[in-house]
Amino acid sequence: MLGDPGMLMRFLDRLDLTDGQWEAVEAIMESSRDSIEEIREEARDGEPMREFLSMFAEDELSLEDLEVFVSDLDSVRARIREISLQALVDIHEILTPGQLETVSDLAERASTGREMSRPMR
Repeated sequence: MLGDPGMLMRFLDRLDLTDGQWEAVEAIMESSRDSIEEIREEARDGEPMREFLSMFAEDELSLEDLEVFVSDLDSVRARIREISLQALVDIHEILTPGQLETVSDLAERASTGREMSRPMR
């Protein structure tokens, strides 16, 4: 669910959100999307694939060179992950106790092997 906005939206649809809650969710998702796109654009400015191929084409390639390169990519991934996780925290904060109880019920159903995608009855 963390990486799939569609799955998150289907999950939230099961919680019977109010119009105001949906507006808040959409604002959170849009803000997160915008922030993530900015990070991706920054990362693309360095053209990682070209940098990697240039480094790989050199006569010498060291573990340290690769570690620095991968560390830069990991930093980008970590920033994106942080934004995504913060969005989930922000969405959690707009849920009512009743909606959180529904989440608890869904978790129980998932732990017993029943499909979470099936409608609750």
